[in-house]
Amino acid sequence: MTGLTTVRGSAQRRAMMLLAMLVTLLMVLAPQSVYAAGTAESTGGTKAYELEGEWKNQPEEVTSGLDVLSMVWHMDINDSAPAPGNDPTTDNLLTVTVENAHFGEIPSECLSVDKGASELSEDKRTLTCDIGERDEGTAQMVLSGVKVDGPAKSKVTAKATFRGLEATLPEIPIVAPFLMDAKFDAGAPSSLTGQPDTDQFMNFPFSLSHATGSPEGPGSVSYDITINGVRGEKITPQDVACAPIDRVHSGYPFSAPGKPQEQTARFPTCEFTLIDPDTNTFRLTLSDLDYKAKRPELDSNGVRLPQVQPNYPREVIAAGELRVKVPYRASGSDSNRNTNVKLKASAPTYTAVDGSTSDDDPSNNENRAPMIRGNWTGAWVVGSQSPKAYPGIGWSDTSRAPVGATVMSVSGIAPPRVEGFSDNWICNTLDTQRVDFVNARVVADPDAKPNVYYGKNIEDIKILYYTGEVEDPNLFKCGTEETPFDEGKDEKDGWSYTKPDDLSKVKAVKVRVPRDKGHLSKLPQSYFYLTIEQKIHDDVEVGADVWTWTSVLNETHTKWDMGINAKIAYDRVTNEREITPGFASPGVITEGVRYPYAGPGRDLLRVVPSLPVVVKDVAQPEYGPGEEADYTIRYGLESEVANMPKDQVVIKDTLPKGMEYVAGSADVEPEVTTNSKGQQVLTWTKDDVEPNIRVFDEGNAGVINYKATLPKDAEPGDVYVNEVSATSQGQTRKAQAKVTVPEAGYTSLKKSVKTPVVDETPNGVAANEWTIDLTSNDPTKSNLTDVIDVLPANGDPQGSKFDGTLKVTGVEGAEGAKVYSTTATDVDEDPNAKANGKTGEPSDIWEEGLQEDATAIRVITAAPLAYGDKQTITVKTELHEAESGDVVVNKAVGRAENTKMRMRTSAQFTVRTPVDVNVEKVWKDEKGENLTETPNAVKVQLIRKKGEESTPVGDKVELSAAGGWKHTFEKLPTVIDEEPVTYTVKEDPVEGYDSKVEVEEAGNAYKVTVTNTRKPEPTPEPTPEPTPDPTPEPTPEPSDEPSDEPTPGPSGTSTPEPTPDPSTDPSEDPTPGPAPREPGSPGPGMPRTGAEFAGLLAVAVAAIGAGTLLMLRTRRS
Repeated sequence: MTGLTTVRGSAQRRAMMLLAMLVTLLMVLAPQSVYAAGTAESTGGTKAYELEGEWKNQPEEVTSGLDVLSMVWHMDINDSAPAPGNDPTTDNLLTVTVENAHFGEIPSECLSVDKGASELSEDKRTLTCDIGERDEGTAQMVLSGVKVDGPAKSKVTAKATFRGLEATLPEIPIVAPFLMDAKFDAGAPSSLTGQPDTDQFMNFPFSLSHATGSPEGPGSVSYDITINGVRGEKITPQDVACAPIDRVHSGYPFSAPGKPQEQTARFPTCEFTLIDPDTNTFRLTLSDLDYKAKRPELDSNGVRLPQVQPNYPREVIAAGELRVKVPYRASGSDSNRNTNVKLKASAPTYTAVDGSTSDDDPSNNENRAPMIRGNWTGAWVVGSQSPKAYPGIGWSDTSRAPVGATVMSVSGIAPPRVEGFSDNWICNTLDTQRVDFVNARVVADPDAKPNVYYGKNIEDIKILYYTGEVEDPNLFKCGTEETPFDEGKDEKDGWSYTKPDDLSKVKAVKVRVPRDKGHLSKLPQSYFYLTIEQKIHDDVEVGADVWTWTSVLNETHTKWDMGINAKIAYDRVTNEREITPGFASPGVITEGVRYPYAGPGRDLLRVVPSLPVVVKDVAQPEYGPGEEADYTIRYGLESEVANMPKDQVVIKDTLPKGMEYVAGSADVEPEVTTNSKGQQVLTWTKDDVEPNIRVFDEGNAGVINYKATLPKDAEPGDVYVNEVSATSQGQTRKAQAKVTVPEAGYTSLKKSVKTPVVDETPNGVAANEWTIDLTSNDPTKSNLTDVIDVLPANGDPQGSKFDGTLKVTGVEGAEGAKVYSTTATDVDEDPNAKANGKTGEPSDIWEEGLQEDATAIRVITAAPLAYGDKQTITVKTELHEAESGDVVVNKAVGRAENTKMRMRTSAQFTVRTPVDVNVEKVWKDEKGENLTETPNAVKVQLIRKKGEESTPVGDKVELSAAGGWKHTFEKLPTVIDEEPVTYTVKEDPVEGYDSKVEVEEAGNAYKVTVTNTRKPEPTPEPTPEPTPDPTPEPTPEPSDEPSDEPTPGPSGTSTPEPTPDPSTDPSEDPTPGPAPREPGSPGPGMPRTGAEFAGLLAVAVAAIGAGTLLMLRTRRS
């Protein structure tokens, strides 16, 4: 588009501008109260900020409890001045309040915690979103979602405020169709040894949901339920066939008393009976259903209750547990050991009180539970340790830790589920040949941080410590015989509730777990973990095996035994029989160690010299499409003992599919390969890595920094997770880092000028180039942008001041751009203004191409503007007849398709051509006549004045008769550091002369006259004659008669001469005018009071009224 030109300026326009300048002059001289009416938010009627909102894909109505609505808020942040700037702004807070709905979370584009003030109100109906610092000239977008929860016939409303502005979204009616659904799947069905142990006791959860706000359903409902095993077992109800939920079932609330209200549903009247023994069909009838009671929001695990299907509710009105017993056959052809028992419920149709119906969802009406005996566990859990975890999973021979490390094992058990059963016991035996006891605790809180093993110790379940002898920990019996219930006799046979001062004496720990303590656990099946921390001896050899043993008493057993059945049950077999993988299952065979296999009763950890450690960080949590994410990997070898040998560490970092390594961004280039999934894998091999006790202390860790680019087509909300591994000595540790593509963002418009100060005007032309950059930080592409560039004119509101003619010599836009122009005298800056058509669709005042005498240019670009991209518009101009002091201000306003709102910007240049300072020396005598006899030479110093500061420039210059007493300082700048400067000179004192410096500004030069006037010779004082003392006259007597003689005046006063008539002949010497003032100093006669201004105003008004046109040409510094 280069080569298109337009010209601004004509004689008629210049005359009108001069008239406008006169009016502007009068306004500037007016009292201050005249122009103090505007505010920072809306100077000149232009808004600094705007706020708009809309529902995304707004529906005609929404369903309570089911539908989620998305709202989009658009804001612009601008400087409202006629010539808008792009300064940074803070305190950009958007507050949104909804009714009959609630927010789920704070949107990703809102800064919170230590980065901003974003927050959700306690009722989750008010969102405060801090978008952070933004430059003026920004259009911002925020996306947030709300869940509808209002009653039928109410409406969802949303109102937002931003910097004093308010916007309200259209109300959306809420409907609440009658919906009911029963849930029988998932949860945590239990399978426990019954009493007698020929039965397996199995418990299955259920719940019933009803849509909030919908009509009430029936008072009772019934379901036919079949429960069958694989061997045709005859299944019967337990004594208590239907019971409240008193333990954790994921996806189900509690229904037993004493549980948190927000996690507890009502337990209804419940009948569960066998109606067909041949098919194991039962009938469940729930009655006395309450549709008005408060409903839980969270399940028994503290998690928001799940929504099973898009068209079904999650609000639970009833919940419970179905309990049956299944014959257990451990061996033989009809053995059902390790098989599954399945439950399936019918799907009835529910009828509401108003006659409407709802069909039950059959997809969540099935469940299963295994026929497994055992309600205990034991293992090393070094991978769950904090703050220092080690690799490994229980029963798999993968647990590893270095010499001297503190490691953790657990032994877990559930309390008896049957009334009358004896208390259960759990015991953990330590490998004291290689470890020392550190600590033990009983835990059962799934919400504990960092995990369940670090929960608060449950004091009501007391720990017993064994300090006696242990000949063989593999066969240690944990005691003799226990009482069925606590009789206060547990401290015996070397066991005590008192922890010894010397912890190395502790050989084993155990706890009694009664049925009536089950409520203390928040875990499924009321599980309790006995967690034991122990330290590996510093002198243990590398490669040594360290074991942990678990033993239990349950199923009415009270005697500790280590016969063959107990050995098999608790993984204590050594050489009694052949160990096969099947026999070792669920554990594994172990090679080269003291015992042949590992399992829940006996687990293995191996000691290694040092372990690889690795962590990965990303500089920020969000990156846009095509951006470069900045990653840091820290790695090393960890050892609890000093002076361990150095070793090799191999780091492999697998990038998410679509991300690519930025070549050259790492300090050491990796080997880059691609795996079978199309992911780039970066590999670094680091030799001679020295182990450290504290790997990540300052200076210890190895560090790798690199960058990777997100896909250009990444969508808002996409999550990219990459995993790094560090491998050494056959051990691998892993770490992850995650980045997210933001859901919403912003665009910004900024204008600049190539030469802010033009100091060369060949042939009187000041050429320049304006650049408008429209930059996107919006993850959603805008396929259309629209920018109006308002061209400068003398006296325009932006502050342009020039008498010359401005020509546009060319306009260039991005690919897909079209250039339009208009000659309208009053152009609205906003592309979306009615006079301009609308964004992307110009009205008929706009013509494609550049017109002569155009007043504004418009560039519409129909091309994708992606995240991180920039569209650039270049406007080339020439100011003809440019003069020093000219100011040219260019303003632009734009909009982008997705962020929608205005973006305002401007830039200016000034003409400051170099000046010459012509200095002339003049000599005068005391009468003002020219002197012929003068000193040979004098020196003057050039002085530059910037504000109140005066600075010598260069060396002193000598003026002499040989040079005609003249000198010119050439091509001096008129602007320094964006501030105008003026010039004068200072003369070295000349004895016998008075010096006077006069400065006159003449176009692009200063005329400085230095006048030296000779001082007159002093007249000697005459010697006075002595005066004889006069003879005093006698004082006359006062008389009462008035005297006829006048009273003489004061002595020495002469009678004044009459004033002569003024002569019309000119004097030989003209009357001197006021001394020329220095540039920047105020001239005489400026009005200083309201009265003086009023007089000037009257003269000006009279002049205008009489048709007088004042043609003024202002000289500028």
